[in-house]
Amino acid sequence: MSRPSQIRTLVLHADAWTTMSYFDDWKEAFAASSEFAADTLNICAPHGAEELERRVREYELIVLLHSAVGDTLQYIQPLVPGLNRRTGRLLSFIGNEVSLPGSWLADKIALLRDLRAEYVATQLPLKAGEYLYGTLSGTRVLAVPHALNPQRFRPAVPHAERRVDVGVRSFKYFVLMGDIERNRIIDYFAQTEFQPPLCVDINTEKTGRLSAEGWAAFLNRCKATVATEAGTYYLERDDATMRRIVAFIQEKEGRGQAVYNRLRRSGARKLLPAWLRGAARSLLGLTATEQKCRQMAGWSNQLVTFDEIFDRFYRDYPNPVSGKCISSRHFDAVGCKTLQIMFPGDFNGILKADVHYLALSRDFSNIDDVLARFQDEACRARMVDETYNHILSAHTYGHRLRELRDQLGAS
Repeated sequence: MSRPSQIRTLVLHADAWTTMSYFDDWKEAFAASSEFAADTLNICAPHGAEELERRVREYELIVLLHSAVGDTLQYIQPLVPGLNRRTGRLLSFIGNEVSLPGSWLADKIALLRDLRAEYVATQLPLKAGEYLYGTLSGTRVLAVPHALNPQRFRPAVPHAERRVDVGVRSFKYFVLMGDIERNRIIDYFAQTEFQPPLCVDINTEKTGRLSAEGWAAFLNRCKATVATEAGTYYLERDDATMRRIVAFIQEKEGRGQAVYNRLRRSGARKLLPAWLRGAARSLLGLTATEQKCRQMAGWSNQLVTFDEIFDRFYRDYPNPVSGKCISSRHFDAVGCKTLQIMFPGDFNGILKADVHYLALSRDFSNIDDVLARFQDEACRARMVDETYNHILSAHTYGHRLRELRDQLGAS
């Protein structure tokens, strides 16, 4: 049976900052796809809105990538009227499907409602995505997890030549999320003196942030990395718990917070020239909490402890819906044949414990067994090879777009 013809598609992205590698991976995948005849448009570019307005009716499908509906909505929100003049369908990916101060899930859901999106592509397991977006009338939720870009993330250095046993470049979770599993596993490998010694290279600071090419090169210097599932155990459509936590911290901050907010809201500031107002806005931020959210980990750790937040807001949380999922970073490691040591998880049903990664107990009680298998070169080679072949056979970005094309065609 012949496949349907290509869907004429406009892919919107926001190149407003140094992008995460998966931003480019999705964009490049659409551009190279045989399923979609895709043009791309940077909504941050000069005259991007005018270009969209001029061309929006030419396309059968409009796709909003994670960067367009992610940490900020400031670039996409002005385009809503133009997008609602489309004649084709609209599909939106969502960046960071967790509640974060200044990047609220409720705002992203409201945007989808304003856009009357026909589809939302979630990186979460389908049931979690349907819980999150199920209140949107006329919107179908599609499970479209991240995948492997085998051109960028590939095994370039044999394990025998890799000098780092365990390497990590990752930001830690901040304590407000009710989950510091990533922090625990990273700290364990950073602080433990193993016997025999391991060569460990761990950096969780901003100075360790790498470009996509640098990240691929780093993974190729490492025999293994440590990680956990991404996302949250406490998924909320209305961000209610995180908003309560923010209010709690604002109260702890006290007078300094109040003064800061009064300065932000000052009527006198409106008398400033436009260029100076812009400079002031960049300094003051959207709100005091949102500005500090740019340095989430340091900010929250200075004011509260994880135990304080967990005991107050999460310990007795009723019927939580998990939004834990596989992330692009897991696929990146697989592509470079870098073994992953992780706490057990579902990983969207894609990675299986002790088949595709070494499963470390959350109390670290099986660490001797995990390290014995890691240091067995034959065992390590079998695992990275089997995992690489498994992902390459069914979980590249090319596979994802073929599956997406089939789902769109069936609707």
